[in-house]
Amino acid sequence: MTEKELRHLSRKELLEILIDQTKELNEQRETIKDLETKINSRRITIKESGSLAEAVLKLSDFFSEADKAAGQYIENVLINEKESQRVLQEAHSEADRIIAEAEKIKAQKIEEGNLYINKVKRIVSEYLEKQKRMKKTVGDEKREESQKNRSSAVGCSDAGNGVKTS
Repeated sequence: MTEKELRHLSRKELLEILIDQTKELNEQRETIKDLETKINSRRITIKESGSLAEAVLKLSDFFSEADKAAGQYIENVLINEKESQRVLQEAHSEADRIIAEAEKIKAQKIEEGNLYINKVKRIVSEYLEKQKRMKKTVGDEKREESQKNRSSAVGCSDAGNGVKTS
């Protein structure tokens, strides 16, 4: 499987690959156990064989097979380990990318929220300023009306006393 293909795999698929590799490793361990059993069996056979040369020939073949099996086992373990490390590194890289993207979105949303809050503050501030101006205007109008009422009341009482107003 190429690196590009692995990058497109989901975490679940990557974990399935790791599980498959673990199963293969366990199978190879079973093979080693079987080989060890054969070794023990061969020991019995060697004891039973009458000739030392015959035992050496049998052992030579056995060790050759055991050496091949052990070599294949080690090779598979190394391949599986490299593959597992690569898959794990890719998973970490993907997780880092997702986290960075989430942080970027978070920062963007915070900025959008701050802009909205500032807009609302500005609108409320403008509204409150208009309210102040309206209260001041209403207060000024009431004072003017009150002064007019006082002036006309003073003018009326002067006219009743025979005082001329000029």
